[in-house]
Amino acid sequence: MNFKTLHLCAFVAVITLMTACQSTNGDGTSANASAITANNTAEDPASKVFKPEDHSPELNPLKDISDGQFNKGANNPFEIEGEQIHHDFSPVYFAFNSTAIDKSNLRPLKILAKYIADNKNFHLIIHGHTDEKGSEQYNRILSEKRALAVREVLLSYYDITTKIHTIGMGEEQLATPGDSIKDHANNRRAQFEIIAVSK
Repeated sequence: MNFKTLHLCAFVAVITLMTACQSTNGDGTSANASAITANNTAEDPASKVFKPEDHSPELNPLKDISDGQFNKGANNPFEIEGEQIHHDFSPVYFAFNSTAIDKSNLRPLKILAKYIADNKNFHLIIHGHTDEKGSEQYNRILSEKRALAVREVLLSYYDITTKIHTIGMGEEQLATPGDSIKDHANNRRAQFEIIAVSK
């Protein structure tokens, strides 16, 4: 047996031994690989999102929504009369079927909350929206939950409970009609309407 053949046999033996000794999880994945993945996920700030407490009803696509359960499907059902204020506050966007708010949105929402708190006659209406996937009933609930999630973040900064209102628009008023991934992502949002009421 020449030196090259001996060296190759030794290399194959080492690889075989390492593979045999490696532990696996019940699903057949490597325990070491799972631990590395878990550690990387835990340490990656981009993987962390703000998940507010959910005080809204459970999502159930098969259950009808009572008219009194949500402020749904209307631009301004709160009888707030006043001037609509133009603003530069960007919508909050959501992942598919999610109400979680990415931490990158927290600072802009704090600025928005202060803006509403500092202007005593301003009221904020949060419009929750979804894409067109799912039933109309399901999307109504999901859109309201998104608006409520944003409201909870705003209230964590300032006591402006009486000045914030939420509407679940469901799949109405799409931002970008279309069926592409980008179109759906643009439609999963909560956007803001600010109204200055008469003093």
